[in-house]
Amino acid sequence: MPAIIVARTPPERTSSATGLNTVLRITGGAIGAAVIAAVLAAWAPAQTAFPLETGYVAAALLSVALCVPAILVSVLFVRDVSADEDRRIEDPDVAVLMQEAAADAAGAPPAYGWEGSRARDARQSL
Repeated sequence: MPAIIVARTPPERTSSATGLNTVLRITGGAIGAAVIAAVLAAWAPAQTAFPLETGYVAAALLSVALCVPAILVSVLFVRDVSADEDRRIEDPDVAVLMQEAAADAAGAPPAYGWEGSRARDARQSL
């Protein structure tokens, strides 16, 4: 996600955009966990350790019901990447960071090995 934000945001607003992404991601995770916990607690009979199976089904259905509008919003309001063809990344450092973020998201080692670009930059400066 940070690579997409960096690619689609003007350079002067990148820090604000990635910061907003972090805040929304953490807040959404906390609220989502609290809502699912409340749903499961509502389906837990008194004096039992675990909720009924129907509680898990209700939590899953609620999750799906909340994901559908999020998918619709992303499909309807996020611009197509092909519309930004003329806006290519010229800075090689940003390109390396985007490659490393993509590799990290895919679970693969970065292009410069497990050390990352900071270790490579430190070696080059010696």
